[in-house]
Amino acid sequence: MKHLLQGGNFRYRMALVALALVVLAQIAASAGTPDHWCVHFGAYNQANSLGVYPTTHDGWNGQSPVGQPPDWGINYNGMYTVLYREHNADWAGPTGIYAEVYAAPIPWGGNKTWWDICLWSHNYTPPTPGQIAVRYSFYGGYDNEDPPEGYWGHLVIDQVPDGVIWTGPMNYWFDMTVNNQYFLMPLAEETNPLLGTRFHLTVYTPEPSSAAAILAGLAGFGAGRRVRLFRARRPCGARGRRT
Repeated sequence: MKHLLQGGNFRYRMALVALALVVLAQIAASAGTPDHWCVHFGAYNQANSLGVYPTTHDGWNGQSPVGQPPDWGINYNGMYTVLYREHNADWAGPTGIYAEVYAAPIPWGGNKTWWDICLWSHNYTPPTPGQIAVRYSFYGGYDNEDPPEGYWGHLVIDQVPDGVIWTGPMNYWFDMTVNNQYFLMPLAEETNPLLGTRFHLTVYTPEPSSAAAILAGLAGFGAGRRVRLFRARRPCGARGRRT
């Protein structure tokens, strides 16, 4: 080892650098984004849950709808937040509203969007007509795991119900590791959830900046060492003279 570190064959030195890169890559992978987490947006009667599990895939994973057209199964007075899914090539399940929609884990530096989250009320008048504060919170649905540090969410309101004059925010950026946050949103009395407020959430995972910097530094060291060795070994004749 001392011989290799002090000068040895270039190929052996590069092998050490390559080994270090592999070890760091494995460390980075083991410290990457979790493969299971769950959060929800709560309302008085019905809350929706979304997240990722290691055994799930994007699209339908066998969940049963909590309501289907035409009556949607709205039986209780209060507020509801659910996820609407329509049977198609991306959703093999039945058309309806779902209490939970999970997806495959999101890779480092990636993002994923949950569309068509519906919010509405049924025989309920909120303290401030036309608006309500929706609660975001962690949900211990899988080993009580929460989103890791560095996750960010972007909540965007896509549809304001007819008849509601909305002057509040249309989107929110928020740190997903902060529990029990509230977002002011428009609210209307509806019998069809598709006519209520509709919004989506995009989840962004962190870039592996520290690991990437270490890997890039090692790769740069190896490349720079190669150039220096090549220059040192060039002949000093007419064609090889250094300037």
